[in-house]
Amino acid sequence: MKKLPSVWNKRVDPAIDPRFSKREVKPVTWKDLENQVHTLCLRRFEMVKIGPKGRMEDFRRPPRYGGSYGRERLRVVRFKEALDLHSELYDFGRVITLKWNIILAENFKEVVDEIARRNLYLCLHGYVPTCIPEALWHAEFQPPPEVHRYLLERLGSRFLGWENGEQDGRYVAAYAKMYCPAPLTRRQAYDYFLKYFRRLCSDLQDYVYYEGALPTFTHYFADMGNHRLLGAEIGGRGNMSMWFTFIRGAGKQYGILWFSDISLWNICRGGALNPELEEEHPDGKVGPTRGVSIQLLKRLLYIAAMYDCCMVLSFEFGHLSCKRTVTRLVDGKLRKVPDLTALGKLQLEFKDWLRRHPDHGVMYTPIALILDFYHGWAPPRHYYPWRGEPYLIWGNMPYRKGDHQIDLFFREVFPGYENASFYHDERGILTSTPYGDIFDVLLSNMPEFILNRYNAAVVLGETYMEGEFLEKIRKFVEAGGSLAVFANQLRDDAEDLLGIRLLGSTKKCDHSVLSQENLMIYEPTFTMHEIEVTGAEVLATTRHGEPLVTSKRHSSGGEALVFAADYGLSDHLDFHSPIVNEPDRPLPSPYQLLRHVYALLFPWLRKFNLVEVIGPPIQYITSVTEDPSRLLLTLCNNDAQPWFGNVKIKGANVARAVNWMTDKPLQGGSHLNVKVAPYDVVILELYADRPVIRSKEIC
Repeated sequence: MKKLPSVWNKRVDPAIDPRFSKREVKPVTWKDLENQVHTLCLRRFEMVKIGPKGRMEDFRRPPRYGGSYGRERLRVVRFKEALDLHSELYDFGRVITLKWNIILAENFKEVVDEIARRNLYLCLHGYVPTCIPEALWHAEFQPPPEVHRYLLERLGSRFLGWENGEQDGRYVAAYAKMYCPAPLTRRQAYDYFLKYFRRLCSDLQDYVYYEGALPTFTHYFADMGNHRLLGAEIGGRGNMSMWFTFIRGAGKQYGILWFSDISLWNICRGGALNPELEEEHPDGKVGPTRGVSIQLLKRLLYIAAMYDCCMVLSFEFGHLSCKRTVTRLVDGKLRKVPDLTALGKLQLEFKDWLRRHPDHGVMYTPIALILDFYHGWAPPRHYYPWRGEPYLIWGNMPYRKGDHQIDLFFREVFPGYENASFYHDERGILTSTPYGDIFDVLLSNMPEFILNRYNAAVVLGETYMEGEFLEKIRKFVEAGGSLAVFANQLRDDAEDLLGIRLLGSTKKCDHSVLSQENLMIYEPTFTMHEIEVTGAEVLATTRHGEPLVTSKRHSSGGEALVFAADYGLSDHLDFHSPIVNEPDRPLPSPYQLLRHVYALLFPWLRKFNLVEVIGPPIQYITSVTEDPSRLLLTLCNNDAQPWFGNVKIKGANVARAVNWMTDKPLQGGSHLNVKVAPYDVVILELYADRPVIRSKEIC
């Protein structure tokens, strides 16, 4: 009888992490969140300034450039009514995110007391370096210690922290480029980065939560020890799947929960969505065709939940109509209140879905993608700056070949991810996942007990197997884990683990031969590292029999793949014209993934899936539960055509199934026939007719 796959099916809980008690700044725990996934209540209260004669005047957003309210008194008004409307009458959620200037209001304590009385959660945001506090909007400010103490005294763990929001994007877009001398190494670039953010977090009482613009840096913030939550503002900013490989990986590596904040803004589409407007706003930045489409917003909500986010915060504004009212019973009396917009209805539908399905499992991510701690990698083009120079790490250092390997790997597992936010049709923000959405990114300093929760690891980029990192990998494989690594990432002391020995020389090649099929493939010219096989099976060679890919199987069940081609890529390709970064245009890579690497590595990754999804390309996520025969499968159609396909559970039949979007049962059997409407998402609860997993017990 075939052995069942051993999987980690426990959610991250900082409170039971062995490092929790030693942390001065405690991460938010599930107990703090009352074991619920939380949604957004509202983002701002109405604030007025009080003039010299005591007259209240509207507090509006101050002039974009310059302008100040000086030392005028500020007051929050009608905040109880706003809370009644958003947290009780409509019950959008229990998380409030407010601009930092609330702390300047003369009735600040009264507002905090009311939030505490209602058992709501509070985040404070708006820190932006170099912006003057007198503008009362975005500012470089330092919350007074007495303010911080009051928030903690009244709210306790429900004060989630001061936002470290989008600062990574601002850093790489501007500040990193001003360093003189410029960094020469990744380690030096990291030291600059850390120095900058140590000061920034110190301004914010070292009690912060991370809401990233470049979540490929998430691990660095988690490593600082002063972040309570990890997350990102998603929507029109970047590819959600790629971003969350880093966010989830950092959360798991450091024992910190993660969240998503879904924005209405999309720079390529010229602003923010407001479906209530019949035409574009005069300033051209808000309207029914601007920003993120409502179809994408819906998919982002449900994907965030199935990505194990502890909070799904949605939309900066637009839940309630400014034009229409409805009559509702309020405090025993009929009153006219603002009607729901399409955005408000979408959020309440999602919140109701969470209520109906509180146990939506743990996302199944059996494969760790391991990068060097100092990688500093970012996507080849991104929001910060949107039209900036492509292919940079740390904001100021050109990609090297290993960085291109990371990019091309993600282009394969998340096809078109590099187009996110650069196309008006929203391509790339969510993509199909031909091998399943099954990856987390860990850095090379990960604890051994975290790595052992995965079934396989792929070493990417300029990450070298030596020293302590090699010993962790050795124990991982000896315990049954599988490994894929490239010869240029090796040193001389891994022969017993890999079954090969480096000869210390390289040569050029332009072909490969797949051993099992005896099939020769013509390749672009590439550099191969010459190796000697000492105890491994050869999966691919040159026509002269020189090994290109080897596999060593261990008695534990683990397997170690070695690819002799330098990073698995061609040599640098020549272009007739420079690579440019333009909207609505593809961004070519100066390297190519080799065909024999494609033929052997990616099918190897697919075998770690628990399900088979047969049909046109689609994004799919598998979640596991404590029940070894119960799986959840999320199918997200990011295409304009309806998706028709089959779903199978490996090694079992479907005894019964339920469509969680309609709560209607589906016909079971050897497979399910499923339809997903264009730009829609379906979540299936699947019960196998036998156990299909066993739980890892490694801690």
